[in-house]
This record gives sequence, structure tokens and C-alpha cells, in this order.
Amino acid sequence: MIHIEEFFHFLAAGYCLTQIFSDSKKFDESGLIGKIDLIFIDGAHTRSYVENDTNKAFKMLSPQGVIVWHDYKPDAPDVFKYLNELSKTIELIHIKDTDLVLYRQQHG
Repeated sequence: MIHIEEFFHFLAAGYCLTQIFSDSKKFDESGLIGKIDLIFIDGAHTRSYVENDTNKAFKMLSPQGVIVWHDYKPDAPDVFKYLNELSKTIELIHIKDTDLVLYRQQHG
């Protein structure tokens, strides 16, 4: 786990943020493949959306990129279960005292 202060320190490191409003299942990520440094997933809480958003996020992630998921908690069961399953195949970090989970790209 990391502390929330570490996470916000990362956010303050000079990144330009753009929020995209879209139904993520309809969103075409092809123009952003490998280009995004920080992806924050906080959308629909059904398994199909969490999985869709995660798969697209990994495609868009830059070599030094980070993905953050929101709502990692038992009362969002599809998010909670999916991230627990995903953590068996890749290293995910739960940010202490939050419902955020972080993935850091391991190469770049």
C-alpha cells in the first residue's frame, strides 16, 4: 500500500490532465494507444464496464504510465472482485485508507 499523500504528490508532478466524457464502451481509444501517463477509472460499476475500461486503459497507457481505479470496496462488488482477480496476474497497489487501487507500468 501507499499513502494518499504519495498519490497526490504524483498528480502534482506537472502533468496536464484532460477529462473525457463518454460512454467508455463506445469510446474509441485507438488514437491514444501508448500515449497516456495517468488514467483514472471511475465509471460504471458492473463487471463488463470495469473490464472494458481496464482493457482500454492498458492499451492507452504510456511506458511510464499509471492507472488508478476508484471504488475498490466491498459495496462495489464487481469492481472489488475484478481488481482482486487482476491482482493475481499483475501488481496492484491499494492506497492506504482509500478505495483507490494503483498500477504502475513496469517498463519505460
